[in-house]
Amino acid sequence: ILIPDGFSEALLVTEDVLKENATTPTENTVKTYSCTKAVQSDTLSAGIYILETWGAQGGSYSTTYTGGKGGYSTGTLTLKESQNIYVYVGCQGSAHSTTTGGTSAGGFNGGGSAKTVAYSGTTSYVTGGGGASDIRIGQDSLYARVIVAGGGSGYGGTATTAGTNGSFGVGASANPRSTNYKYASPGGGGGWYGGGSSGTQYSDSTDYRTYTGGGSGYVYTSSTASNYPSGNKLNSNYYLTDTKIYDGNTTFENKDGKLEKGHS
Repeated sequence: ILIPDGFSEALLVTEDVLKENATTPTENTVKTYSCTKAVQSDTLSAGIYILETWGAQGGSYSTTYTGGKGGYSTGTLTLKESQNIYVYVGCQGSAHSTTTGGTSAGGFNGGGSAKTVAYSGTTSYVTGGGGASDIRIGQDSLYARVIVAGGGSGYGGTATTAGTNGSFGVGASANPRSTNYKYASPGGGGGWYGGGSSGTQYSDSTDYRTYTGGGSGYVYTSSTASNYPSGNKLNSNYYLTDTKIYDGNTTFENKDGKLEKGHS
């Protein structure tokens, strides 16, 4: 399970392969990874693993203007031999910069950044997008991700395309060409494909505060393998089963078994 306190999370539940003629598994264990702003590596023995990932929330301006919440993805992995994994737990996007032209950083693992703009007494305190949480098998590469939970912020990436100005694995950053305007957009969320943002654009329309998107979730299966762009480093040995993906506007269980609407 990938899950950081105050950020995103991820969980890994393992069940040893049944011994010949055995009627119960030898042992069940649960391992939780938290946001450390760095990759975490581990080695899994042959066995059956339930993977759960929660994406991070986007940055919040106040208790009223909060960042979009992270999504959730789960699936079961069956390994026939031991394998190295690389766990990325997304972190929440930064709160707003109060300095005109100041940057609000995106959360670890793909969250897009944003830049504060101001004009004629109105300041747009935009925030960074939330980072995605993912698990990679065999190699530490975006092209070895077997499961992804998107980071928060609104609308954005899909299974096959990024949001406006976003890219594979990375949410768009909002870097307006001018800070002498009333409104600009927050950063997009990280994900399988990153969420969008208005990028270099700015406006006097309040709508621009909502021109941002959350990253998409992903699970690697026989039917979704073709969604990988050129360079896929996985093969059919790592197809997941019993998969589910939820976005940040949906109700699902947190790591403690309690319901939450999007992951904060």
